[in-house]
Amino acid sequence: MLRNRLELLLFVVIAFVGVLPALLQPLAMVGDGVDAYGTWWFFDWIKTCIEHGGDPSFTRWFFWPFGKDNFAHTGNNFVDAVLSVPLQWLLGARYQPVWIMLVLVGNALSFRPLALLLLGDEDRSFVASLLWMVNPYTLFEITAGRPTQAFLWYVPAVPYFLIRVAREGGWKHAAWLGVACAVVAWSYWYQAIFVALLLIPVALSELRSAGSRRGTILRWGAALGLALGLVAPAAIPMARLWSSGGTPGGTPEKQSIFALPGALGNSVGAEFQGLALMEQYGARVFSNFMWGVPLILAL
Repeated sequence: MLRNRLELLLFVVIAFVGVLPALLQPLAMVGDGVDAYGTWWFFDWIKTCIEHGGDPSFTRWFFWPFGKDNFAHTGNNFVDAVLSVPLQWLLGARYQPVWIMLVLVGNALSFRPLALLLLGDEDRSFVASLLWMVNPYTLFEITAGRPTQAFLWYVPAVPYFLIRVAREGGWKHAAWLGVACAVVAWSYWYQAIFVALLLIPVALSELRSAGSRRGTILRWGAALGLALGLVAPAAIPMARLWSSGGTPGGTPEKQSIFALPGALGNSVGAEFQGLALMEQYGARVFSNFMWGVPLILAL
């Protein structure tokens, strides 16, 4: 369909121009910071494991000869890294800006069905998808060197199938809901928590108008059970590591959610971090002329 092709073209053009400065410089990458270097190291490590049949959960490339427990550090959130491997083979070390472009375009395309379901209009759905592609959270995480957190291809599928279960019923939608929840968790464990918090008000709203509340709750429960079964191989050992203090930055001791980040034993400082700070130190987000284009088009 011509409309779909034109929409895809606009998504690609906006993402392409956004990463263009990195494409024009040899071996430049989009984003900066310690997380960026760690992320791209893991991407290369996953490629190496696929090529040589290695175990991604452990490496001796760090702290030789003792090695490093990657699973304890990351929980094996390597979905995006695995998907990037064909691009790494194709482009070599210059793949990174192109991968960021694909992440942005994929975010927009995956959001489109949810937007259409909620808005019921092609034009408004397209605008919503455009804004979703360049939302502040995504741009901030990419700028801060955390593309895995900005990898949202599977996130819209969770509310999409949750809503369809409530409105249409069907075990097929429930199965896809469970699979989507599991893939989101495997992509980034904290993302699953964020999505769960989102689903609470959405589920309560949909349940009020559901044709069969009992059937809807039953299917949602089955989807939850399927999701838990799919993430259990990693979630159970990770929980054991956390309870024993075996995860970097983690602690089995209880901490107040109101404690400053510096008191939680992680790598986030107690000072404010956000878009304003990133802009102040030269990591342009909304002051980058390119990201204003979709906002102007949407208006």
